[in-house]
Amino acid sequence: MRDPRAHRFLGQIYEVQDNTEKAVGCYKRSVELNPVQKDLVLKTAELLCNKDTSDGRAKYWVEKAARLFPGNPAALRLKEKLLEYKVEDGWNELFYVTQAELRARPDDVYLNMRLVALYHSRNKLRDAVLHIQDAEKKIPLETSLEWCSCVMKTLEVPKSKSKLIKGDPAGQDKLEKLACDQKNQSGHMVLNLSHGKDDFLKETVESFANTMGLLTLFESLSGRGASRESSFLGTDEMGNVSTRAPMQEELTKYDIGAVQMHNGSLQHLVWLGLKWNSVSVLPPMRQLLKQLFHLSQETSRLETDAPETICLLDLEVFLLGMVFTSNLELQEKFNTHNETHQPPFLPLLLCKQYYTEKQRSWWDAVRTLILRKTSLLVTKLKFLVQHGLSTLRALEKRGLQPALIIHWARSLQNTGASMKFFCDQKEYIGRSVYYWKKILISLETIKKSKNIPEPTDPLFKHFHNVDIQVAAYEEEARIAFAVRDAVEGKTDDAFLAFEAMKNVVSYWNLAELCQRKAEEIMNDDMLPEEQEHKTYLLKRKHYLTKIVDKCSSDLSVADKLPVSIETVTKMLNTVMQELGELEEKEEEDLSSGKISQAADSGVNHSIPLPKKLLFSPTDSYKFSPKTLPQWAEDAQSLLQMLCQQVDALKDEIQEMKCNNASVSVSSHQWPAKSCGTDAICQMVLREHKIFMKLP
Repeated sequence: MRDPRAHRFLGQIYEVQDNTEKAVGCYKRSVELNPVQKDLVLKTAELLCNKDTSDGRAKYWVEKAARLFPGNPAALRLKEKLLEYKVEDGWNELFYVTQAELRARPDDVYLNMRLVALYHSRNKLRDAVLHIQDAEKKIPLETSLEWCSCVMKTLEVPKSKSKLIKGDPAGQDKLEKLACDQKNQSGHMVLNLSHGKDDFLKETVESFANTMGLLTLFESLSGRGASRESSFLGTDEMGNVSTRAPMQEELTKYDIGAVQMHNGSLQHLVWLGLKWNSVSVLPPMRQLLKQLFHLSQETSRLETDAPETICLLDLEVFLLGMVFTSNLELQEKFNTHNETHQPPFLPLLLCKQYYTEKQRSWWDAVRTLILRKTSLLVTKLKFLVQHGLSTLRALEKRGLQPALIIHWARSLQNTGASMKFFCDQKEYIGRSVYYWKKILISLETIKKSKNIPEPTDPLFKHFHNVDIQVAAYEEEARIAFAVRDAVEGKTDDAFLAFEAMKNVVSYWNLAELCQRKAEEIMNDDMLPEEQEHKTYLLKRKHYLTKIVDKCSSDLSVADKLPVSIETVTKMLNTVMQELGELEEKEEEDLSSGKISQAADSGVNHSIPLPKKLLFSPTDSYKFSPKTLPQWAEDAQSLLQMLCQQVDALKDEIQEMKCNNASVSVSSHQWPAKSCGTDAICQMVLREHKIFMKLP
């Protein structure tokens, strides 16, 4: 295969799959076939540097990229990465390279920061400060946040480390985990208490972040007359307290450190899940489990319960089930006691035990087997794990409540939709579809007026207040199957499945598919088919309009959408605006369509046009007979361009004849100046065919 675009596309696929070697091979072959692709040279250098900077190929491709992109920041960073790897004279070479680049581009902020960082790395603080002063005199750098941060880091006075941190690196790691745990617990409590209350944090800070507020809080906790000397609340001075709630990204980072601190405690993991669930956010179980276990994300042997097939998704499903049942149990108790003045979730140390003995035994068995902590009683541990896997994978006689399986399917589908990489998305949505297929079997049982038997000692308790209605979930299962088809690239199957459902969720997915198809057409390397692009935009408008109409007639329908109705309305307005711009462009093209230069060139307009490049008149819009169709205008423009190229070739040939009289050129090889219209037309057609073969 000698198509450079095909090799490039194949390399992109391998890159997404983290197969660096094959991706590099495909990109290299694509560059060999089409050396104009300079960006692939930089991409190949980047892949090789990220894999192994000691690889000799990395140096070759980095130097090649530096030659092709002189002064390019990305190429410079790759060169720096190679030099940093060198143990001997690496710093010196990096220093000279940075200085040379800085002489060429003295106003480059990154290069100035890089030189300061090099001085700082060798503790040459005086030289770093001198360069900072010199740079700020020559160029305005005060508006750059990165530069100001670099200056602050250089000018700050180093503090001596404590004996614990300086003498024991493990002690520093433990302190960092402890800090994450404290921020994790306090952050989740603040987020939960302020959820849905806009002024809660502001009012709390105004009430308690002062001397009188602290005294009131201390007396309410310890009683009047208690000694304040031995209390943190009694002696602390609180001021300049922020009223900003912690961000989800911050809490996720603290979650990771806290999970390591608690060493995978089941109680702590369920507590975290409940906290995220209370603010309507899916818990980041995947990221947390990756800190504890080195397992594959999914297995190809889902229909078996062999312990060696256990994967991260099995453990994630287990924790999702724990959070689901624990939340239902807490809701039952909360509603029974009617204690509306108390927060639903307490700090970790004050919480009751969330797990049953059976759940704790299974979790401990899994951890022991995976981490290989013991060689004793392995058979018993494997039996425990096997029994739990049978339940988690919804195999025969599992005794799972249908509502729990539906919760698994929904949660995994939502998590998969948020994934950035195709492989992760495919595995999550694939497991979601697996559970939807299992639930359809249960729904058939329920249809026959049969109950799902509850085992005597189930892994997950049944809650009859969440029993299901059959019809609603059958439709949701069909949506999940269609989403999987869309993810796997079976667009036509997904279109047919969604169109058969006729509900707002299917209309939303159809609108998204139409948007994807329209973008693919516009991003195509070949000439974009404007008619097809407009067709998909019209379809998208049609589906979005249907959503708005259905939501207008029944407001409860909007709750089923994955986005708000306001978002749908904005998208509809955007599509209508884009369609309006296309129509204006068509009107302008029609009004300016004239065949003026074609008569001068003597080209016959009956020349057959290739369908591959130009729009067919039968496929285009209906035009007025007074104006020229767009496809004819495109043909005219192309022929004019080719005629100009022919004229340029003739002029060049005549110059060659004049400059070198000894060279004789026969008339059948080169057209004379006085060649007629037929000869030009033949040349145009020949050039047209050559043009069509170009990539």
